[in-house]
Amino acid sequence: MMTVLRLLVAALGCALVVLASRSTDRAQACTFVLESDPLRAVAAAAGGSDVVVVGEVIREEPIEDDPVDFAVFDDRAFTSTVRVDAALKGEPERLLTLGPLGYLEPDCSGGPRLRAGERVVLFLSSFRSSFRVYAYEQGNYLLAGNAAYNENLPPVPAEDFVRRVAAATGAPQQELDAALVSLRGEAEPLRNDADNGGELPWLVVGLGGAVLAGLVVVLVWARRPASPTGWMNGKTDEG
Repeated sequence: MMTVLRLLVAALGCALVVLASRSTDRAQACTFVLESDPLRAVAAAAGGSDVVVVGEVIREEPIEDDPVDFAVFDDRAFTSTVRVDAALKGEPERLLTLGPLGYLEPDCSGGPRLRAGERVVLFLSSFRSSFRVYAYEQGNYLLAGNAAYNENLPPVPAEDFVRRVAAATGAPQQELDAALVSLRGEAEPLRNDADNGGELPWLVVGLGGAVLAGLVVVLVWARRPASPTGWMNGKTDEG
């Protein structure tokens, strides 16, 4: 019995050492140079990213099959889908799915949470077969009201910020225009194949309704009461 207890105590001690070292790795292994000046921060993010987009987070979903280390550190992982309204750098898809998010790993994988409904400017760098937010929070700007917010920087006027990013990335004028439209909340709703296909049933219903109405008119006309012959000929019985 004592041998079993000793083994359990030893195993518990090893587990605590491993967890402590992994926690330290999480905090220390992945480091970024934080820019405190907004101009330098934009220049660094624009130069260090492969894609820069302006858009809206249309969906955030938790990852149900979190790896064990998420559970150990009481974190949850998420994926977020971003509708791209303008690409100030690169040529991304109109819909970007980013994740896992909501945590930071020693290899710098992960990223900040992107919540549904947020309008954002994202600096994204290629990572494995997808993208990740550049330098964790440094590549994530929230657009709210007339300002652009970053966790590590003071807020700046949103339109000035978008124009500054476009200048730093050399964005085409049409993409800058699209970004400003998105900024004002005037972006066109996303239209994909499913949306376009969804219009077809309504077209069919409309055509079917018109045909049915025509048939009803024909049937009513065919079954109308017979008119007196004299009246049809412009004559009366008296004539």
